[in-house]
Amino acid sequence: MLHCMQFGIAKRYTSGEFRLKTSIPKMYKVLYLDEVEDDIAVAKRWYAEQQTDLDLRFAAAVKDTLSSILKMPSAYAVRYRNIRIAHTKVFPYNVHFYIDEAKNQVVIIGVVHNKRHNSLFIDR
Repeated sequence: MLHCMQFGIAKRYTSGEFRLKTSIPKMYKVLYLDEVEDDIAVAKRWYAEQQTDLDLRFAAAVKDTLSSILKMPSAYAVRYRNIRIAHTKVFPYNVHFYIDEAKNQVVIIGVVHNKRHNSLFIDR
């Protein structure tokens, strides 16, 4: 027989012991700095000039990466100054972000090419 405690944080098992749940999903809101739109627009323009629909594939790859970040943002290691980096699949771009636990927010500060130096984003 199972009994759930308040807020679903623990379960009582038949043996009478309590165990904390390990997979409580936390919902995060996502915020973007204004510069992120510019980062994506510049990259999309470049890819559009290279091949038909490549810009759309790039946008889809960024969207997939953002979805992965929102599912489990803390899975990405802190790389510099509390900033985490997620890599897009196929395209050589990274999504730089930080987690604001107090506000349950993930803040995206840049979508940048792998060859660009991280110090460009310290002022953001």
